[in-house]
Amino acid sequence: MPAVSIIVPIFNTEQYLSRCLDSIESQTFNDWECILINDGSTDKSEIICNEYANKDSRFKVINQKNSGVSAARNAGLDVAKGEWIGFVDSDDWIEPNMYEFLYQNAKDNNADVVICGFVKQSKKRVTKMCDRQTAQELLFNRNGFGGFSVLRLTANKIIKSTRFDTSMTYLEDLKFFYEVFHNCNKVFWNNKPLYNYYQRNDSVTNKFGLTNDAKKAIEYLDTLIKTESKRTIKKSIICSKTNLCMNIATMYISNNEYKHVSLIYLREQLGKHITTILFSNQFSTKEKCWILGIRIPFLTKLLAKYLQSANKKR
Repeated sequence: MPAVSIIVPIFNTEQYLSRCLDSIESQTFNDWECILINDGSTDKSEIICNEYANKDSRFKVINQKNSGVSAARNAGLDVAKGEWIGFVDSDDWIEPNMYEFLYQNAKDNNADVVICGFVKQSKKRVTKMCDRQTAQELLFNRNGFGGFSVLRLTANKIIKSTRFDTSMTYLEDLKFFYEVFHNCNKVFWNNKPLYNYYQRNDSVTNKFGLTNDAKKAIEYLDTLIKTESKRTIKKSIICSKTNLCMNIATMYISNNEYKHVSLIYLREQLGKHITTILFSNQFSTKEKCWILGIRIPFLTKLLAKYLQSANKKR
């Protein structure tokens, strides 16, 4: 049985895939299996997967009809044999010592989940041992480690029957780990930069505006706010939801669509938690003023003019 199972969901990423798989094959930690889930690719991704599997038996290929990244990750979880589970996206790549670092920290700290950081992320270095409640706070906290599944090594026994929600394409990682953390006692976070994230223009998170997927993510966070009993976690969830609503609203305003019907919904969502937002230390004074400006239609028009002026000066 391998120590680590690395799950890679793949869909039409032939131009990035070799870089990703080379970075896994070059790991200083050798006791792993890599489960390649070809999610109905129509390019040469399947051929590339088979090439790696043929030369290194640690790579295993599963082909399935296109079902989305969550279904692909779930398919990997269903067959993973490793004591620990890691995820890598097929257009990204990892530093050579990433899994050695995560595995050693897991063992040294007797942790259920260990978390590293992104390369080129301008954050101060953090090393922190978290209990269950603190981990869930930092999952949503703007200054925490976020919901990125790719930065983690998680004990297989902790994941148990938890699976990614295939109906979500926004925040599905966050939902997955919110549920996984319910089974955790210790989460160790050292944000040493070991994961390289490639931002693609056609990614789901780059889709403009209040899409159905984005709205579903907001509704999910709204449900958690109503059901979460821990006050500190609830506050972090409110800030996460606020950040998402603020970013989407700013997209409309920056495109001079300050009268768009979606802004009515976003204003309503921001208004539900305005007191918590104004007293939160997760937002700067400037951001709080910006949120208030989004909330008030007359000021939204002024924000649009400000963004247009700022864009012209660039």
